[in-house]
Amino acid sequence: MIQRRPMPTPIAENPDWHPVCCSRGRGHGVVRDLCQSRTIEVNDMMPLLRSATIDQPTFNDATRVRGLIDSLRVNLEAMTADIEAEERKSQISDVAAISYPILARSLRARRDNLEATINLLSQSLARFEG
Repeated sequence: MIQRRPMPTPIAENPDWHPVCCSRGRGHGVVRDLCQSRTIEVNDMMPLLRSATIDQPTFNDATRVRGLIDSLRVNLEAMTADIEAEERKSQISDVAAISYPILARSLRARRDNLEATINLLSQSLARFEG
């Protein structure tokens, strides 16, 4: 005959669960138990700074987007150089070839995603400035 173990008490019904993982009743910046195995210091989150003109981006927002686009373009150029180096090393530049390097294939996918991100950010920047 198969013996069945009793079902564990659901977390919501277990009175010992709540004090272990919850911050109820604890102050700002105190060390709390985390899953009974380690402790962490928990600070209250700072409120997000929100502008009253969320729909109307500021000059600072456009500057940040321009900086992000420039940074992503540098990464894109480095990735392209890595792809070309890998293709030279393997002497295979045909993406459809079965022996095309895996690293070059994955870098191409990442580069394509980066290009798409740059294009979306450029469109957003055009709306900021337009």
